[in-house]
Amino acid sequence: MLIDKTLADACRARAACAPGTDVLLDAWSEATPDRRAAMAVAKGDLQLAGACGGEGWKQLAEGDVVGALRVARGERCGSAAMRLLEAEALLAAGAIRAGLERLDALHHEGEPAACLALARRRHTLGDHAGAERAATALPMHVQTALIGARAALINGRAASAFRFIEPFLGGMVPLPEPSVAGAVAVVAASILARRGQLAELERFARGLLDAYDMHEDMMPAAARVAWTAGLSAQAWDRFGVEDNPWMAAARLELAVLAGDAALASRLMQRAGPLGAPAAAALRLLRGVTREDVPDDESNTVFREGVTVHVWRTHPHRWRPWIEAARQTPADVAVFDLAGNALPDRRTVPQVVLDDGALIDLLPPIRVPVQCGGTGLWISPLLCRGFGFGHDWPEEETRMLETSTRLAARRKDAAVWVLGADEALANAHLGRPIVAVAPPGDPFWAGLLPERVWPGLRVVRADACSGWSGAGARVAEAARSLSALTGS
Repeated sequence: MLIDKTLADACRARAACAPGTDVLLDAWSEATPDRRAAMAVAKGDLQLAGACGGEGWKQLAEGDVVGALRVARGERCGSAAMRLLEAEALLAAGAIRAGLERLDALHHEGEPAACLALARRRHTLGDHAGAERAATALPMHVQTALIGARAALINGRAASAFRFIEPFLGGMVPLPEPSVAGAVAVVAASILARRGQLAELERFARGLLDAYDMHEDMMPAAARVAWTAGLSAQAWDRFGVEDNPWMAAARLELAVLAGDAALASRLMQRAGPLGAPAAAALRLLRGVTREDVPDDESNTVFREGVTVHVWRTHPHRWRPWIEAARQTPADVAVFDLAGNALPDRRTVPQVVLDDGALIDLLPPIRVPVQCGGTGLWISPLLCRGFGFGHDWPEEETRMLETSTRLAARRKDAAVWVLGADEALANAHLGRPIVAVAPPGDPFWAGLLPERVWPGLRVVRADACSGWSGAGARVAEAARSLSALTGS
């Protein structure tokens, strides 16, 4: 007696499968090439969609958006796969709102590929609450669960994040491949750190480091878990064979987390193609701005008569570049999916960019330093939830309070000492700020913040000694700002 083929459909919707298993389930359930391509493009793999799908999918993979739309709106336009193809083609054409609305409609109809695609797109565009909501519709698909968990962590919802990945950690749902298992491990470590479960985090990290049968694909993720647990030195020793590209990639992960651009550059060469994911982080660590690599590319994008849509992915981080874009001759509009600031659904711009992409196109607008006030004001929230040894110690605050003059009120202070998010939210004011950098973030580990905001000084944890002596470094940074402003 044959098993009902809807069971195979349900299995595919519940869990991401290894490539061979995917093919088996697709063949058994008689999945069409369009349906297989729809799930591939939902995962963000355009090339796979073009390879396994028919006409339309191939055109989308090749960048022929008009051709893909023509197929999607042709004879088969009523099928879920063709509607998803239309949505993806609209997104590729820059009609972000129209594409998202079509994905949202499919999502509400329970189409699995659309649920994953919508969660991924919203997360990428900075709407983490929307991504989390979309991901709840497909909780047993591991890619969707990972997006939901990451979005929940950004939203400060560690318990919700854990609910997404708990079935995979507990073995209730199988993980498809080692690299995905590594991604789940990293999210699990972040959840434990956010919850302050440091003993459990250390046990988890040691269990990974002691697993000498670990698949190579998991090594970079295991290094990140170990860093989160305060075991960087042990991870560095564990992945000590740099002639092995996977071990070099694991050490590269540690170098990026430590903010060491020179070491990361050397290890990228050792890791070869496996080091490619670190390329963007390395650019941030080097702190290169557009003035350092002048050419006329930005003039091509931001010339008069060109309509440019910029989508915010972070509330404040890329503000100096957004302001620079607004001052170009182009017709620049800025939108925010999380804030429901959306374009007209009929508008199709000539260029669509996320705000982070602007750093490769424009020099930032720098904010002049505004002086005034006396003393120091210290935020109660500086750096928490990053892992063992990565959180700001209260004793450093106490040392700072006893060694410097404090202002009674924030508005009266000459210098503010703030955590990273608060520093970015206030940097546009030009007030002198000492920012306590979150460990592991290449943006803060690199040179960009101090290059872009002249009134900002960044204090970072040391890769070896952590936050020891950081209070004194904050005091010194505050003194340098006071001297700069004459306050």
